[in-house]
Amino acid sequence: MYSIFKDTVADMTWLEIEEAFQKGAVVLSPTGVIEQQGPHLPTAVDIYESHYICRYIKKG
Repeated sequence: MYSIFKDTVADMTWLEIEEAFQKGAVVLSPTGVIEQQGPHLPTAVDIYESHYICRYIKKG
């Protein structure tokens, strides 16, 4: 099943989160604003960028 939250806590059960915590998992929390960017960019571009950066960091 496709999910935009693949490999994030949003798609994990609390048991999976607890197991990850016990293994020393680190939480990366992407944040960004929704604001007018102009006619050439979507309003959520800052959120997309921060999400991408967190996924990049995760790959190590």
